[in-house]
Amino acid sequence: MSHLFSTRGSDTPRSLDLEDLARRTVTEITFDLNRRDDVLGLWAPLDGVMRAVTSYDGGALENAARTILSANENFVVFNAGLQMGITGSGAVRSERYRPDLVAINKSTGVLVISEFKRRGGNHPTNRLNGLGTKLERAAANARTVLASHAQSFEVIKLAIVDIDGDDVRPLTVNLEQFEEILGAPGFAKSMARFRLAFGQYSRPIIAQLAKQLVETEFATEVRTDRRAIEPASLNQGPKIEFCRAPRKTSGGL
Repeated sequence: MSHLFSTRGSDTPRSLDLEDLARRTVTEITFDLNRRDDVLGLWAPLDGVMRAVTSYDGGALENAARTILSANENFVVFNAGLQMGITGSGAVRSERYRPDLVAINKSTGVLVISEFKRRGGNHPTNRLNGLGTKLERAAANARTVLASHAQSFEVIKLAIVDIDGDDVRPLTVNLEQFEEILGAPGFAKSMARFRLAFGQYSRPIIAQLAKQLVETEFATEVRTDRRAIEPASLNQGPKIEFCRAPRKTSGGL
């Protein structure tokens, strides 16, 4: 996934336009309306759109966090591509690991290494545990990795940020707790505003694409496979429900 924004901005927190940031983020999302799937049937293109938006949500939040902190003169925010070489065994591979956010609070001397758990993400326990292990091993390598950047720090703090705030597993925190870890007052509210704007800008696109599918596909093709139109088949029913096409009075749907 490409990262949209420079981590070295000239904006101040007061002037940072989070709505514009969300709008520009949405314009970078690409959709495949030609997607086909035997199980999802006519819903396949729309399912592809939903997946694009929900999977991009994680990347959008990472970019927003970097942009918000970069506008704060107290922080040094490292580029999205910063690699933290880790060695591992078992489920944790040896790899050039890239955390979602690496930042130093210059006023407190705290280095924060974090990952974002995206909205609606169903992360199994073993994956989160593996992610926590990666963060810990990245922390062990931090002084070596960051030595070439001429940035000093005194304390390392790790966090898996659960945007929905309903996960209580080790290292997992909500936005307000992450704000405290960062030492960045107002960060949680800024992220919440960005997330709201991101949803507001992406929702009309999904609705319009659903309308196009109804007008082009459903108007000309008869389906008898009910699985193709049932939201449950998408495993994301609550998200897709508002986009469902009205049932026809004839034609088999």
